[in-house]
Amino acid sequence: MLEPINFFKEQRQSLRVSLYSPLRFQIKSSRKFGSTVSRDISLGGIRFLTDNFVPVGTSMILEVNLGDTPNIVNAIADVVWTQKLPHTDRYQMGLRFSEIGEPYHQEISDYINSRRG
Repeated sequence: MLEPINFFKEQRQSLRVSLYSPLRFQIKSSRKFGSTVSRDISLGGIRFLTDNFVPVGTSMILEVNLGDTPNIVNAIADVVWTQKLPHTDRYQMGLRFSEIGEPYHQEISDYINSRRG
């Protein structure tokens, strides 16, 4: 028997937890900065909302606070998907970390482990 194809198959390889925290970003090819609030994070990447469309493949420099901790994570990440939110002029996007130092990777891991239930 044939199984139905799931076009929206989960592709994440890491556990993702909610993170509603300030995030500052810069498109690597630009001098302009933007700020927003993150939605969730994993060891592999982050999701957030923005007012501007950013194409898949765009590389961004990120600074994100890890919730109620004083820790700020600095990373470079690539946009892997973008979705326009219905009935708004906003977009949500998912980014995969492409460059992140080990101390920041460990801080994210510690944050995720502290939120797992």
